[in-house]
Amino acid sequence: MNYKKTLLILAGGLGSRYKGLKQVDGIMDNGSPILEYSIFDALEAGFTKIVVIINRFIPESYISRLKEISERKNFDLVFVYQDIKDFLLKDFDISERQKPWGTAHAILCAKNTIQDPFVIINADDFYGKEIYKLASEQINEGQISENQYELIAYPLKT
Repeated sequence: MNYKKTLLILAGGLGSRYKGLKQVDGIMDNGSPILEYSIFDALEAGFTKIVVIINRFIPESYISRLKEISERKNFDLVFVYQDIKDFLLKDFDISERQKPWGTAHAILCAKNTIQDPFVIINADDFYGKEIYKLASEQINEGQISENQYELIAYPLKT
């Protein structure tokens, strides 16, 4: 069966160690960020929706660039802001907090935008086409569902 598939891209980090927004910094001669290579590889593997977790510092020009790619390549594109105030207890004190809460919180922020099986990646990591193909196959075979999860990992040493 060929299921709908969503790619959730975690691009909400502040880049404090990097000293900038590495998720939108270009690589290679064409200036495209790794995030765009991930989108193209996922689309080629059969993903039809891309959800991008972003922070309020991502330039509007880059959001427009991704929207243009979405229109040209004909896929659903959703942006979700990771706000440190979202999904916290009512009286939780965040006065000392400046950074986002992390991966689990980012995924939680996207929960209302994803209805299909999905794969999570980091915006600034390169995974290669094979990972998206493998994940797509696992979804199509029913191995990834509402109650069935999978982790695709790389060996650190062979």
